[in-house]
Amino acid sequence: MQRIVLRTPIRAPFKEVADRFDENLFEALAPKFPKMRLDRHDPIAEGAEVHLRLGPMQQRWVSRLYNVKRSAEAFSFEDEGTTLPFPLRKWHHEHRVVAREEGQAAEIIDDMRFSTGWWLTDWLAKPVLTLLFSQRKPKYVAYFEQSR
Repeated sequence: MQRIVLRTPIRAPFKEVADRFDENLFEALAPKFPKMRLDRHDPIAEGAEVHLRLGPMQQRWVSRLYNVKRSAEAFSFEDEGTTLPFPLRKWHHEHRVVAREEGQAAEIIDDMRFSTGWWLTDWLAKPVLTLLFSQRKPKYVAYFEQSR
C-alpha cells in the first residue's frame, strides 16, 4: 500500500471547521478533472456511504464511512473504498480535523492509503493522486476562511 498525507492549516475555529464537513464541502472540493458526479452523500456517521461517478467513462466509486470520532480537540472519520475506479483496488482515507491555537484554528489532515495491486502502477499512481488531492488544500482554505 502506498501512503499520501496532506496537511492543511485553516485560520477558522476548529468547531466551525469540524461542523462543516458535509456534502457542501465535498462538492466544493470536487476536482475539475476528472469530472465528478455525486450520486449519494450520506451525513457523516458510522456506515454512511458516498457514491461518485468519475470521468467520461463514469466509473463508480463507492466508499463506506466508519470510525467516526468527535471530541473538543479533534474530529475524524475513515472511509474505505468498496467499489473503486480502475486502476485502484484498495482505498483507505482517514480524515482528521485537529484543533490548533486553543480551538481558534484547525488543521485538516488527509491520510490516504491505496493500492492498484501492482507496485509499478502504485508508483505511477502516487504522484497523480497526490496532485489531485493537493488541489483540495486551497479549496479548503477558500471554503473555511473566505466564506466567513
